[in-house]
Amino acid sequence: MELGPDTADAPAYTSHDLPVSPKLWLLLGILYVGLGGRTGRYEASSPKAAGRLLRLLLRVVLWGSAKVQQLLWRLRWLIYANGLLIATMILIHLSSPDPRPPPLAFPAACPVNKRFGCSRVAQTGQHGAARGVAPLLVEADVVFVQRAAEDWVGMQTHARILATSPGFFHARFVSFFWGFADDFYASIRCHNSSHAVVEVQGQLRLGTSDLGVNKRRNRRALEALELAARDGTIPEGRCETSASAVSPGTRAAGVAAAVQQAGQQVQQGQQGVEQRQQQQPG
Repeated sequence: MELGPDTADAPAYTSHDLPVSPKLWLLLGILYVGLGGRTGRYEASSPKAAGRLLRLLLRVVLWGSAKVQQLLWRLRWLIYANGLLIATMILIHLSSPDPRPPPLAFPAACPVNKRFGCSRVAQTGQHGAARGVAPLLVEADVVFVQRAAEDWVGMQTHARILATSPGFFHARFVSFFWGFADDFYASIRCHNSSHAVVEVQGQLRLGTSDLGVNKRRNRRALEALELAARDGTIPEGRCETSASAVSPGTRAAGVAAAVQQAGQQVQQGQQGVEQRQQQQPG
């Protein structure tokens, strides 16, 4: 059979050349028939189809809400425990606020009511320190030693410096999970003309025992400063003894010692005068 010129020259279309895929047309036809278009009553049956669709969606929502309620009922104790945990953490945070006003001097000793929750490494009143840990002597200026100590605090997690002054700073450490707050005090002063001495004290705010947390933190702090002095992070040099390089607590202690020494000298002078008066003949 011979084809005419028009038929022979006509291009052969495939499904890929059609503007719309035949599968899409098939899907649209199925939807049309399912909605009532097969009987020619599309306009009349579309509200019924929409109603059936809404009822189906409502059943799905009711079924999902019932399942969610069943799940929440089965997990109620876990939800209660989680709520109790969050309430406890908030209570711990509110029960250990930062001191106002902040301390401006190194503590004289560990608090009496926190003997099992305080660790002090100092030349006087040492308490709860790790074995072999003593105040650190660094051959450097107070300014550089204090800067290195504050940098170490800044590198710790959940730590923040609350107050600082020449030769002293006060920091706060917070535990990871429960959020218990601990106070960390550091004193840096000149021990002699060549060495600065570093004293630290850590104590908890809430409770009676810290399970050795502050003791281990004090040891890590002094070890970090000792390593910084060895590797040259802290410049080696003489310790400058001046009013700006001594902590307020050290200045107060020095003034008290000077006053006490002056009082003893006055008392000794009075005793000497009385003895000479008694020795003179009447």
